[in-house]
Amino acid sequence: MKTVATGRWIGTDSQPQCKSQYDKMFVFPYRFYLPLEQTEKPDYQIMTAQSGSSPELKFRESEDIFHLITENMDDLIMVLDTEGLPVYKSPSYRRVLGDLSDESAVSLDHVHPDDRARIKSIFQKVIASGQGQRTEYRYLFRSGEIRHMESQSSVIRDENGRIRNILIVARDISERKRAEDEFRLLNQELESRIRARTEQIRHQRDVLVELAHLDKSDFRHALTKILGAAATALNVERVSFWRLAGNKSRIECEQLFLNSRGEPDPEAAGIILLKQDFPDYFAAILQQQTLIADDARTHPATRAFTPSYLTPYAIFSMLDVAVWFRGNIVGILCHEQVGDARLWTPEEVDFASSIATMLALALEASSRAQAETERAVILENSEIGISLHKDRRMMWANRKMEELFGFDRNERVGLTAESQFATPESFDEVGKLAYPMLAQGLVFRREYEMLRKDGTKFWCQISGKAIDPDDLSKGSIWTSEDISERIRQEREIRNALEKERQLNELKNRFVSMTSHEFRTPLSTILSSTELLQHYHDRLPAEERGEILNSIQTAVKRMTAMLDEILIIGKADAGRMEFNPQPMELSTFCNRLLEEFRRAAPGNIRFAYSPPLCREVCMDEKLLRHILSNLLSNAIKYSPHGGTVSFGAACNADAVVFKICDQGIGIPEEDLPHLFESFHRAGNVGNISGTGLGLSIVKRSVERHGGDIEIESRLGLNTTFLVTIPLQQT
Repeated sequence: MKTVATGRWIGTDSQPQCKSQYDKMFVFPYRFYLPLEQTEKPDYQIMTAQSGSSPELKFRESEDIFHLITENMDDLIMVLDTEGLPVYKSPSYRRVLGDLSDESAVSLDHVHPDDRARIKSIFQKVIASGQGQRTEYRYLFRSGEIRHMESQSSVIRDENGRIRNILIVARDISERKRAEDEFRLLNQELESRIRARTEQIRHQRDVLVELAHLDKSDFRHALTKILGAAATALNVERVSFWRLAGNKSRIECEQLFLNSRGEPDPEAAGIILLKQDFPDYFAAILQQQTLIADDARTHPATRAFTPSYLTPYAIFSMLDVAVWFRGNIVGILCHEQVGDARLWTPEEVDFASSIATMLALALEASSRAQAETERAVILENSEIGISLHKDRRMMWANRKMEELFGFDRNERVGLTAESQFATPESFDEVGKLAYPMLAQGLVFRREYEMLRKDGTKFWCQISGKAIDPDDLSKGSIWTSEDISERIRQEREIRNALEKERQLNELKNRFVSMTSHEFRTPLSTILSSTELLQHYHDRLPAEERGEILNSIQTAVKRMTAMLDEILIIGKADAGRMEFNPQPMELSTFCNRLLEEFRRAAPGNIRFAYSPPLCREVCMDEKLLRHILSNLLSNAIKYSPHGGTVSFGAACNADAVVFKICDQGIGIPEEDLPHLFESFHRAGNVGNISGTGLGLSIVKRSVERHGGDIEIESRLGLNTTFLVTIPLQQT
């Protein structure tokens, strides 16, 4: 290794070493060296490690190379002493820093005041530690211009290892800093936009969540909320909903929300736009379903709106979305940007589509609410009771059910209907018969006697049908209809028909009776009058008297029959006379019995128990009808004779008459009809009679407020008990 003792040298990229025997030279393991600043004009020398070369020649070559490098390199090279004063500056200082390169002031003077303390501190740390550092700082020009620098410091030691100088290699990074600042600003702007977009998306999501929970049953109220939320979330002035009408030949504004006013514009409602005036718009919205017009005045589908709509309202951009309802486009959601143009982002278009979906949900909800309201009105005002049952327990009932059964429907929720049936058996029958039918999808319908809360009964027709025949746990719908009036009318009709049948039967009986009972006395009268007419002068006086008596008897018999018919007619018409008067009962009974004794056949015996009470208050005429008919029947229907018992017993409240015979008796099947007019028992044979006597007896007893009982054994006897309350005198 050869050296040239012409100065002090430093290296650019390595730790230099000082050779003590020369004291003027630093040796670097690199290809060139830089001379330190001298008090005189500095010399630049280069030493290489190549043997066999001339030192002077190599030095000149190295010096040329060094000048070439320092003149063309952009890095700044400076050597400082341990006090921080510059001892060397590379030529690049003037080219890079201009006038600052001529300053001989302290090296920190051209550093930005805000960075000086930090740089000084770093310099001291390098001196103290012997370790170079990389740092950034700013240069301040007299013009006020600021440049950013980046430097790497290294220490230069003497042959004893002491720090003699500090080598600083610096680079102007102003452009990089500017690019970094621009990138940072761009990144900040991008982050700001991302945050804004994220916040907008989050806000839109929150809006959609809030709208999802909105009560949409009232469409007009929900429409205001939805349009207002859309206007706020998209920061658009005008948001409106237009309904398609007239077979999609026109749209009508249902509501226009103005963001600046925070409420709908009442003047906009009802505005109509015709398809024939704006065919391009109608075609676009019906085909594309989403219309994005950043410049609505030039967009093919919306430019026709310019003179009449866009310009007057300063509308520049439009975003329209079709609103679907049950498979059809029913309206248009329109967003209108006022003032400046607006480029609708994909996120905003998606949000607008979501708002259109919210409108569709509102239409569905309001439609269902309206249907439910109408259904509720129908159910609540129905004249038929309607109820929902699950597991035979009532879940819901309408107002009519309350009226029918007299209960509060809320009290009955969760309870079975067993207490509403007149009998537990009826409730069990419904369970056995109805639910197998419901499981087959059939309707169960039957009539039952039901029970109200107050205990009164009524007839009800119940009908049930399963909501889902495959799953009866979902419940069944039941209807209850009060059919008491219908049942009553049916009974009245049946009674009327029965009465008509009875009347026809009575008519037949009457015709049969009159033809038979009247014919005999009439025949007697006719034959007797003919005898008198033809043989009057030849008949003895006694025989003529007998003939006249037979005529009188026949007339009396006919008169009696007519009287009975008249009595029945008055009774049926409710005009039977009733005149109770005080009477001597014992005397009346004695005389009546005596009359029958004289007229009775010889084979009839009488057993008489006279009443112990003397005076009673009764209608004597009706009492005679009662007792005479019963005594007459007892004698008449005892063709073989026997004992006829007649008696009366008095107590504090009533008189009980008892008449018993030993005649033919009454068949059991005739007993229920015994008191019907013209009815006669089936075993009377040829015994004459009208069938009116017992009917008159029944009516006369009832007129007194009394009662009559029969006990009969066929072929043995018949007993009548007549109870007549004592009337007040």
